[in-house]
Amino acid sequence: MESHAEHLESTIIALTDGINHGLHSHLDAALESIDGWIATLQNNNSSDAMVSELQSLKGYLQNGDTLELSQSLQRLGQETSLMAAHLHNNLGDQLRHLGQTLIAAAGNMRLSATR
Repeated sequence: MESHAEHLESTIIALTDGINHGLHSHLDAALESIDGWIATLQNNNSSDAMVSELQSLKGYLQNGDTLELSQSLQRLGQETSLMAAHLHNNLGDQLRHLGQTLIAAAGNMRLSATR
């Protein structure tokens, strides 16, 4: 079973790939990653708001709703960055990186939506 650190790292890599090559071209991997995070958060009694946002993100991806997708990625990135602010270890570093990557993905989605 994948550790939280490995799960974070694989998510960052998948997001970076998605940013560079288009999230929609990696839809199956993105949906699988989202499902994994939903399960992880639910198993750890984590934020219901974060789980709800991930479920919304999944729907936006499936429907191809680029504007809502970018807004959801932005919210997730900001929330992830806030969670990381109080952690001063490797997990905090990875969460900060994930937050920045989510926000970058949101920006790229907004740019592609306006073209």
